[in-house]
Amino acid sequence: MAGLQADNAKLSSQIIESPDRLKHTMQDMNAGLRKEQEAVLGYEKKLREISAKIDALSQVEQEIERCVKVLGECELEMQRLEEVQRQLTAGQENVSRSEANIRDISLKDQVRPGLTVLATAAFRRSRSLASDPSVLGRSASHCSN
Repeated sequence: MAGLQADNAKLSSQIIESPDRLKHTMQDMNAGLRKEQEAVLGYEKKLREISAKIDALSQVEQEIERCVKVLGECELEMQRLEEVQRQLTAGQENVSRSEANIRDISLKDQVRPGLTVLATAAFRRSRSLASDPSVLGRSASHCSN
């Protein structure tokens, strides 16, 4: 019974008997409700703005990931280019060496006919000297001394 009396006392304090006071309390409650509704609308607007920012940041993140991927591909292509340039340089050096060898061989071929003529003349002279008995005697006398 004591619990009922406490509940009754609590409820009695909440009963407004004056119509003016009731009207004023309702106006206060309506003003509070409007403030809360405005706050909720403000929070919803802020939520939409934040969601839009998150979406934009998400798109930026995806674009950055694509850029990083493209940069990785560019790095690979640069490595391939450097390798091709090294191969090209080596090939050019080989061509230069081959051209130098060809020039050397060409010069030797140009010099060779002259050497061949000189060698042939020297061979003929040595044969003629070998067939001359007077030269043979001198050669023998030089050998015995």
